[in-house]
Amino acid sequence: MIKEYPKKILAKTKMVLSRIWKSKSQETEKTDTDWRSIYIASFVALIGSIQGYSIVPTMWPYIKFLNPNVGEIVNGIFQGTSALGSAITSIFAGYLVNRMSNTK
Repeated sequence: MIKEYPKKILAKTKMVLSRIWKSKSQETEKTDTDWRSIYIASFVALIGSIQGYSIVPTMWPYIKFLNPNVGEIVNGIFQGTSALGSAITSIFAGYLVNRMSNTK
């Protein structure tokens, strides 16, 4: 009887471990990474950063050209509002992605 007890535990342990391994292998099959969408998102982020870093420095001279009476505070308000809008939009987009559990 003493020898059978460890055999029962060993059999149950093997059964539980086999279920865990099967479930993990099924999870990895379902969660294959779609690299094409990652490449597209990276390219869009690169283009967006290039656009941002090339337009923002030229914005103040353009605003001064449009209206010479505008002060530097207005430029700060424009840039601050733009950054705040980007932050709020990023938070909202992150919430939607987490809610839908899908980045596609």
